[in-house]
Amino acid sequence: MSSEFSLRFSLRKVLIFVRRIGKLFLRYAGSTRSGIIIVSQTPIIRQFCPSDADAIIAITIEVFERVSIDAMIENAVGTGGARWQDVKAGSVRAELRANPAGCFVAEQDARPIGYVTTIVNRLASRGHVANLAVASAYQGRGTGRKLLERALDYFRSLGLAHAKIETLVHNKAGEHLYTSVGFRELTRQIHFIMDLEAQRNMNPASLKGIAR
Repeated sequence: MSSEFSLRFSLRKVLIFVRRIGKLFLRYAGSTRSGIIIVSQTPIIRQFCPSDADAIIAITIEVFERVSIDAMIENAVGTGGARWQDVKAGSVRAELRANPAGCFVAEQDARPIGYVTTIVNRLASRGHVANLAVASAYQGRGTGRKLLERALDYFRSLGLAHAKIETLVHNKAGEHLYTSVGFRELTRQIHFIMDLEAQRNMNPASLKGIAR
């Protein structure tokens, strides 16, 4: 009798444990279109590591086409040298190398899902948020805001006076985020582009005045 009672008691404890695990799983779970259950955790914001670089570049290429000036130039006049993806990746890698202490990553499910890079101008006592991106599958959950706030905390830790960020006029999501954390619009900039060879062929006489 005692052994039977012990077995029943042990089984009851196992069932209670399984139910608790199930409740925790359902609390953090969501379903995909295919019906597969995936765990959805809150991302952590941490310091950038060199091993994050390739994942950061993949996120960059995925999300920046609509708001990249290099992509707009390529669409307007074609590729003069490298593709916009390679140009953008090169600038982001340069920022990661130049100031790794001021670059931060949002991590979820043990992989980067977003990042922010910064540039510090100590002479002006100003921090510049150079690039901020979140993978499209994880957007709309406040991750971009957390990354931006971490960058601002970094500037404050350095004793800087001001923070700067910029975007294209059609990036309404970015504009809303930046103003919501305290940035205010200062001015707007117009970008011009010229195809030098096409302009030379179209109006060669105009070069005479420049050569003088």
